[in-house]
Amino acid sequence: MHTVTATRTINTPVATVWDAIDDFGNVYRFHPDVKHSESINVAGTGEGVQRQCDFYNGGVIREEVVERIPEERQVSNVYDLGSFPLKEMVGSFDLKPIDENSTDVTFTMSFVPKYGPVGWLMAKVMMKGQFRDVAEGILSGLDTHLQTGETVGQDGDPETADAPTATVA
Repeated sequence: MHTVTATRTINTPVATVWDAIDDFGNVYRFHPDVKHSESINVAGTGEGVQRQCDFYNGGVIREEVVERIPEERQVSNVYDLGSFPLKEMVGSFDLKPIDENSTDVTFTMSFVPKYGPVGWLMAKVMMKGQFRDVAEGILSGLDTHLQTGETVGQDGDPETADAPTATVA
């Protein structure tokens, strides 16, 4: 399994950061590559909630919250990777309050590529860098969304609208 991690200090209280992350069906509000997202099995939050994400590049994934510790950690398993060249993918947010008005947020993506040794090489040479950019973009989008209240991405914030959309397919 390959893993990439990004961390960012966000000048927002941990409870507010958690509220955005825990609003699982609405990740499009801060994920710059997601055009639309919604809960597909139940509304709300908690382990077992599932969502579908439709990406600007045409990709579609479905994922489920598999671990949830309020204001500390959320882990989601991507159980339907659509056309992405992956066998498995897990993403996690870890929150650490710095003080009452700032939070360290770490986003980690772990994945297993398709295509055996060729996929492993693709992951090592290309995909890890792309996923690192995606992870950093997600944290930047989360920060922007929390500071402005605006939706980021190609239909939202002008700063992220021109950012390249990472494509792994």
